[in-house]
Amino acid sequence: MTWRGVLYIGTMILLISGCSEDENNVEVTGTTGNQNQQTNDNNLDPENEINEPNETSVSEKFNKVKMDVNAIFTREPGRITQQLQEDEEISFEMDLFKEALEEEDFNEWSADEAFAFVIDEVGADLNEAIHIIKDYEVIYDDLVLPDGRLLQEVEEDEINEEMESDVNVAILIDASGSMEADVDGERKMDLAKDSINDFTANLPSEVNVLLQVYGHKGTNQTDGKEESCAGIENVYGLYPFDRNAFSDALDSFDANGYTPLAASIAKAKEDLLEKSSENDTNYVYVISDGIETCGGDPVAEAEAMKDAGIDIEFYIVGFDVEDDEHEQLEEIADVMDGTYTSVYTKQELNDEVTEQWSDQISTTSWRFWSGLKGANINFGSAFKGLDVDKLVQKTRKIRNQEESRIYQSIRAFRLQDEVDDSFVEELESLHEERKELVYDHIEEVYENKRTEVSNEADRMRDLINEISSQHID
Repeated sequence: MTWRGVLYIGTMILLISGCSEDENNVEVTGTTGNQNQQTNDNNLDPENEINEPNETSVSEKFNKVKMDVNAIFTREPGRITQQLQEDEEISFEMDLFKEALEEEDFNEWSADEAFAFVIDEVGADLNEAIHIIKDYEVIYDDLVLPDGRLLQEVEEDEINEEMESDVNVAILIDASGSMEADVDGERKMDLAKDSINDFTANLPSEVNVLLQVYGHKGTNQTDGKEESCAGIENVYGLYPFDRNAFSDALDSFDANGYTPLAASIAKAKEDLLEKSSENDTNYVYVISDGIETCGGDPVAEAEAMKDAGIDIEFYIVGFDVEDDEHEQLEEIADVMDGTYTSVYTKQELNDEVTEQWSDQISTTSWRFWSGLKGANINFGSAFKGLDVDKLVQKTRKIRNQEESRIYQSIRAFRLQDEVDDSFVEELESLHEERKELVYDHIEEVYENKRTEVSNEADRMRDLINEISSQHID
């Protein structure tokens, strides 16, 4: 080949090589330009910005466990805890916690974050647990005043003001000749006296008592009627109750004459008007075995007593009354807005006078109430202390179950190959710090509630003693 041929071939090779490099350069440059343009377009597209996943730091996932009593006891119960029934908490195993842990990248956690995870999974509802004790109301519901209020709801000044008014008990007893008749083998007169004697024996000493007898003078014959119908006598005046003097007064008369019931009611009204004030509470108790026989109008006299402007509770017992004589006695009670009871036996009379009359006066007389109720406070206080002891056991049970779950959860971390001992020790230290705060707060709330029980019992006892010393003894 000539030199010209060689030169031609070489030139062609160089041209071909140059074209290849240019093509490659154009292709690379074009690709890079397109990529840059696409990236710029994406940065400008707000839709793409919104759809980009936002990364959350590990620390933002956890609400750190603050070592503060208020924070600990108001934190929401753990997710796993809320799924468990009470009986299941006792046999809690690590399975549920392990499953939750496996879903997390715990290698990136600090001890604070890991402990927050534990509490958020297995922490107890400590707020509910502590309110088991806190919400217990120390109420002495057996100490109820006559008006229905609890003693502990009433200020001392209110009680003293009420107790300064007098309580007057007027007992009117029929001593007409018919009371000589027998009931259950005993004279009606004797049975009536026995019941009245038993009734008054339970009255507080400062209650004023009036014992009025009517029909005991004269005879039940025509020639003794005038004296009998005028024979109305207060054998025990309206004085503070003295048991011996009252018993003597009961023994000072016997059944003899007619039944001046109207005049008896009229005299009782005048006696109460004379010796009682507008703030006093007055009780009128009548025992009669029959209706008016002296020509008076006992219903009209009852109306006059009702309109006298004094506070009167009225009770009348018809003792072995004839069937056709109940109506008048019932009308007397109706006019007085009182109560009429008919009895025919010794037991019925005794039950009505010694039990029903006592109950009636005790519901409206604070003096009577304080004498009966004062001894009950020690008994009630002891049982309220036991109530609190039972409640704290429930709270401690919740606390102990939580402690067991936390311990087992920390153990689950220890069993992980990626977790070293120092990390677990930090978890245990956080647990101990929190546990001590929980223990101390529960015991503090418990002691406070026991103190509240004791203090309230002392306050009630002191109040009752003061009422008794000032107004009863």
